[in-house]
Amino acid sequence: MSLQPLATHLLSAKKIILFMCVALMAGLSAVQAAQVDDLWLYVKNDRVEEVSELLVEKKLDPNTVNTIGTPLLMQTVRDGSWRVFDLVLSQPATDVNKTNGYVETPIMYLSLVGDLPRVKQVRTKGAELNQNGWTALHYAAVKGHADIVKYLLAEGALPNALSPNGTTALMMAMSNNHEEVVQLLLNAGANPYIVDANANTAISEGKDRGNTKLVGALKTWMLKHPESSFKP
Repeated sequence: MSLQPLATHLLSAKKIILFMCVALMAGLSAVQAAQVDDLWLYVKNDRVEEVSELLVEKKLDPNTVNTIGTPLLMQTVRDGSWRVFDLVLSQPATDVNKTNGYVETPIMYLSLVGDLPRVKQVRTKGAELNQNGWTALHYAAVKGHADIVKYLLAEGALPNALSPNGTTALMMAMSNNHEEVVQLLLNAGANPYIVDANANTAISEGKDRGNTKLVGALKTWMLKHPESSFKP
């Protein structure tokens, strides 16, 4: 009896099994891709029940990113989908420090929109405040969210943190005429003498935007607090 036909049959069987496995994997990939496509539609419309099914029952990764690299948790903030936000945040695997393509984080987005309760929630779950570059403090300062600025500073946010081009939160607050935020930052040790990469200072930022009264107040404050009083 020849063994050749038997070997041929075994090889053919292996090829069939391999083909079936590849087909199955392709099928699963297609299903997963469809689920991800559905996800962003559900998020945009704050469909928490459908998102819950994908995350909890179908085990979709809560750190999934969209086509431009925005993580799920951050996209919920962009869309104002707060029911879905709360759901995603509650997932044990959610990374509250996952960044988008601009190295922004969820706490930065929340600081920008002024949602203090949720800022506190992500902070409790380990959100970082002092990563290199832009920070949550910058984002809160530019919009004048004094309550969030106060909270972030109390939590250890660095008042003189520098953006990639050397911008400080104080410069942003001066530029946008946010008097209360300026005072909070100064009380926390913000240095008005810092110069950014474009030769801007807190004073020049305020001047450029015509914030005459606030510029005058800062100049008066600086007379009592010379540059030598700030640590290099």
